[in-house]
Order: sequence, then C-alpha cells, then structure tokens
Amino acid sequence: MPARRSALPILFIVFHACSERAPASADPAARVAGGEPPAAAIAPTDTTPAAPTDDSTTAFALDGEGLRVIRLSSGATRLVPFGEARSVVIAMASRLLHAMPPKLTENLDCPATVATWPASELQLWFTSDAAARFVGWSLGGRAPADSTAPALTTMSGIGLGSTRAALESVYVARIARSSLGVEFSAAGIAGLLDSAQPNAAVQNLWAGQVCLAR
Repeated sequence: MPARRSALPILFIVFHACSERAPASADPAARVAGGEPPAAAIAPTDTTPAAPTDDSTTAFALDGEGLRVIRLSSGATRLVPFGEARSVVIAMASRLLHAMPPKLTENLDCPATVATWPASELQLWFTSDAAARFVGWSLGGRAPADSTAPALTTMSGIGLGSTRAALESVYVARIARSSLGVEFSAAGIAGLLDSAQPNAAVQNLWAGQVCLAR
C-alpha cells in the first residue's frame, strides 16, 4: 500500500475550467490560490444506503473509467462507471470508506456538485442537473492523512505518495511540465508529481471531468 503524505499542496481550489485532458508542455498560465472553492452547501438528499453487504470482504480502487469495487475473497471486480447515478455512487463510497455521507457542495464555476470525504482526501464529481450523474473523481491536498481511513489506490497500487518509478513500473505514463507542475497521465488517470525525479511522489490524482485551475 503506498505511503500516505500528511501535508500535500492544495490543488482543487480555484476552478476555471472542467478538464479531462492529458498534460501539455505549454498549458496557459493559471493561478492556484488558497481558500475554499466558490460553493454553496446543499443537502445530501439522495444518499440512501445501498443494499447491505459484507464490507470486510469488499474494497474499492480508483480507475480511469470510474471506481472499481473489489471482492477481496475472489479478486473479482465490478466497475462503477462514470455516468452512474449520484445516489448509487455516494452510498457505495460511504459504505466502503466506512464513513458518514459526504459533504455536498455546488461548484458555481463548472458547474458541478462535489461530494467530499475529508478524512480520505477523496472528492467525487457529479453533474449539477436533475440527472446528477457521476463524472469524475479527485484525490489529494485537502486534509491530513487519517490512519482510520482506507488508503485509496488504483488496482496497480498507485496512490498518494507513490513514486514516479513505481508509477512507470506499472503504467505507460506520459509526464510533462504544465502550468500545474509536473503532470502525468496514464490509463485514463492524471495527476501531479512533486518533481521530475525518479523518486518524486504523487501529490494528486484525478480522472474524468473535474475542475482544475489552468
């Protein structure tokens, strides 16, 4: 399991555009500033728990196409894809994170509805229309590591704190400097490294449609 980092830079703070593109060598300049994103709290009206399951035998992993539920006893997996209903995804994530339902906020710049579990540093992104569909996830930079929260990784074990060398040992990764820093993309997942060195650590991860400051 990748090492957790306790003080990661804040990335998902000022939102100017929805993005799911791979890193470019010369992205337009953008400013990332401190403070909370422009958001208005909304009531979690659609977080009815899904059918009970044996959580001790189930986990989930980050995936370039959504989230992947893993049955630990057999290794069988099931994709929870982008496009799934918000109520289904939030109930699943809360159950498998052993957490209360998340805080839901309405991002006014994309627009999008964002579900946040601070202890795990996970954010799930949904359309803000009546359909409320799952469109992206992001991880990192919002809270200190919590030893009680499951460490989230891809099926190949890449998560916050993983090294560039580890990343490149399991994925064919494109790595380039962008306005965000040293950015990478691999298997539908993108993120930031804290340097370009082989021992550089993964600071942030995201997939699908999320809002980034560029």
